[in-house]
This record gives sequence, structure tokens and C-alpha cells, in this order.
Amino acid sequence: MAKKAKRRKVVTAKKAKRRKVVTAKKAKKRKIVAAKKAKKRKRVAAKKAKKRKIVAAKKAKKRKIVAAKKAKKKKIVAAKKAKKRKIVAAKKAKKRKVVAAKKAKRRKVVAPKKITWKKSTSIPLAIEETFFGMIENKLVFLCGFNGGIANSFTGNDMDTKVKKYIRGFKNEGYYLDLNNITHTWDSIPNFPSTGRQGGRTVCIDNTMYCYGGFVYTPVKIGPLTNYKKKNAFRTLQDGYALNYTDNQWIWTELPNLPASMSGFGMTKINNYIYICCGAHREPHYKSHNLMVNNENTEIGRILYRLDINNLDKGWQEYDTFPGTLRFNPAMTSIGDDIYIIGGIYPNQSWISRKDISERYYNINDNWKYNTVTKKWSLIKTNICNGLSNWGPCNDEIVYKDRYIILIGGYSYRYFMNKNKLVENSMYNGEFSNRIIIYDTVTDTCYNDNTLFCTINAPDFIVRDNKIYLIGGESVKYTFEGEYFGKHSDVFAIGEIEEL
Repeated sequence: MAKKAKRRKVVTAKKAKRRKVVTAKKAKKRKIVAAKKAKKRKRVAAKKAKKRKIVAAKKAKKRKIVAAKKAKKKKIVAAKKAKKRKIVAAKKAKKRKVVAAKKAKRRKVVAPKKITWKKSTSIPLAIEETFFGMIENKLVFLCGFNGGIANSFTGNDMDTKVKKYIRGFKNEGYYLDLNNITHTWDSIPNFPSTGRQGGRTVCIDNTMYCYGGFVYTPVKIGPLTNYKKKNAFRTLQDGYALNYTDNQWIWTELPNLPASMSGFGMTKINNYIYICCGAHREPHYKSHNLMVNNENTEIGRILYRLDINNLDKGWQEYDTFPGTLRFNPAMTSIGDDIYIIGGIYPNQSWISRKDISERYYNINDNWKYNTVTKKWSLIKTNICNGLSNWGPCNDEIVYKDRYIILIGGYSYRYFMNKNKLVENSMYNGEFSNRIIIYDTVTDTCYNDNTLFCTINAPDFIVRDNKIYLIGGESVKYTFEGEYFGKHSDVFAIGEIEEL
């Protein structure tokens, strides 16, 4: 029993020792495993920390880059805004400077307040409504009409002026060289078509472009007076150019007008000629001037344009005129702008009207047109003030690229204002001697000048500080001791003075 007990004790001790060894080994293993795990955790944590550090560094770098980009973008935007503000400020400053300059110019440029007239060498024919222009420094006139000796100052066929007053439509032409101090009129080749009146002309460089007009058949009575009957009254469609080169006057044919017309407006801008308004008549019509043709098309409603560098294309429609239909307006241009002022509208029953003041109506709406923007604008100022029918045959009626000069005219009983008929409070039944000066910058008028006679539709040219005037329709008058008839042979020079 004791041996068994002792053996059991030994076995138990061995087992205990073994368990202790195993436990120690397990503890050591656990310790090693725990150490490995701890080391692994440490490595993983270190890697994670390193990764977090790298990621954080990348994020910080990215944030830095983004912040730098944003800062750069802000700087660029701020620079652009600053530049834009600078440009806007510069533009505003420039605009203010331009406005100030314009205001200064307005203050500086004084309107032509005084015009002094002197008689010069009378023209070879007594006429009205000619082609009148200036090539280089030469005044040129062609065609026109004279009402005969009955409308002159004389009834004596032996009078020295009598041959100037032979009734009829003319196609002769003359020029006067302003460089020649003697101021003599010399002949040029006749107009190559029918004699006429009421046509229009413009001069570009050394060429004079002549278009349209009207005529009626003459009935000859006596050697000097060929009084005419108003049958076969017709408007004309043809056009011709008179060129002056190397002391030679040469005529060439031009493309026809879009319709036969007279009394239209005509002006030029660069190499383009523009026409608008006007009247039409064919022999069978009973009325003196019509605003429609036989196809019921409104004459003068279209603004046409002709390119003188491309004549083969002919007249092209350019825009539509919004104002009252009219003929005999004053039409001119300043820069890119066209001005259409005044004119008359026919009373279609005029033949039954013995009172000439009821044959036509004055036109009171005036227009400005920009050829670049193609925009029409109604002029606010009442330029006409009861007058019109100036009907200058050319567009050279502007002084200093600013002031439009209108001479004479007639006041009828009624005027048309935006197609409405209104009684004319300014009517007096007489031709006018007023000179209206319209300031296109300030949109104001000056009316304190008068001509040496009352006159309707005179032909005149404004050049530098001079106005050259010939012919026209008037009552019989004397000027500086010389007499002139209804359709006169006057040639006067007005000198513009600024006060």
C-alpha cells in the first residue's frame, strides 16, 4: 500500500511536473505568440500610422495644391476683374472725354449766323430745277426749264436778256472755274438725252451723276417764245454720268432708275448713291404728280442704292422709308447718316384747283437714317415750320459736316404730318426768302437769315464757307441793280460768317 501510494505520489508529482512544464511551455508559447501578435500589431499600427501619415501628407499636399490653385484662380479672377474694371473705367473715361469733347465742340463750333450775298456773273440761261454740281473747283449746271418772256422782266424782244428767257426744257450745259477770277461760264457737251427739269445729281470725285426729271411736249409759238401745252407730261427714268479728266468732258450712260421719277432725294456715301421719295407720271395720268405708278406701286417708299464700282448690278432695294410719301425733299448725308427733310405731297385733284396753294401739301415729318444699323429715327425738331418744297437738285447742302442749310421754299394751305392733313397756320401764299439752318448735333434750328429775294426750289451748293446759288423759281426782282425774271439767270455767292 505504501509502495502504491508512493508510486501514485511519484506519478502525481511527475504529472504535476509535466503539467507544470506543459503549462510553462504553453505560457511561454502564449507569451511568444502574444509578443509576436503585439509585434505584429505594432508593425501593423506602425504601417497604418505611416499610411495615415502618408495619406495625411498627400491630403495636406493636395489641400495645399487645391488651395494654391484656388488662390491662383482667385488672383487671376481678381486680376481679370481689376482689368475689366480698369477697361470699363477707361471706356467710361473715354466716353466722358468724347462727350466732353463733343460738348466742347458744340461750344466751340459756332453756327453760321450770318450769310452775306453778292451777285456774280449771271448764268447763260434763265432756268429752274437744273442738274447743278461741283467737279474739282468747277461749278457745272445742265438742263432745266424756263417759262418764257412772259415770266421775265421784259416784254421787249430786243432786250439783251430776252434770249435767256426762251420758254422750254433745256439740255445745254455750262461750267464756271472758281479758280478763274473773271468768273466766266463756258459751255460743255450737251446733256445726251431729253431736256428736262426736276432731276437730281450727286458728284463723286471727278464725276457728276445725273438722274430722272420730267418733261412735257412743247407747242411752238413765234421765234422766241415756244409756249407749251401740258400734254404728254411724263417723268423720266434714264441717267448719265459726266466725267472730267484731262480737260475733257465725257458722257456715259448709267443704269436706269427703278421707275421713271422726278423730285426724288439723292445723296452719296463713299461709293454708293442712295435715292428715296419722288413722284411719277405717265402721259395718260390726269394728275400732275402721283405717288404710285400704273401697277399701283408706291413711288418713293423704297430706299434704293447704286454701287458706282459695280454698275452692272443696277439699283438695289436697301430699305423701306417709314415716313409720309413725298417729292422735292431735301436729302443729304453726314457720315453714315442720311437726312430726309420736308417735301410736298400732291393734291390729286390739283387740275381743278386754280389756287396754286391747294395743289400740294407741305410735309412736316423729317427723318434720319443710319446706313450701317439700317435704323430710321424721326427728327424731333420741327425743321419745316410750315415751309418746304426746297427740292435742291443735289446733296451738297451741309456746312462743316454738321449744319444742313435750306433756302427759300413755299408755304401751302395744308401740310401732311405723319400722313394726317393739318391746316398750315404759317400759310401766306408766297415764296419764302428765309434760310433755315438745322444743327444736326443739337437738333435745333436757326432762322435769322434771309435771301436777297423770295424763291422756291433754288439750286445751290455749300462748299467751305461759301454758298453758290443759281436760278430757281421766284417773282420778278432786282438784285444789285440787275433784273431777274421768274425763272432767273442769277448766280449769287453767299459768304458764311460765324458770330
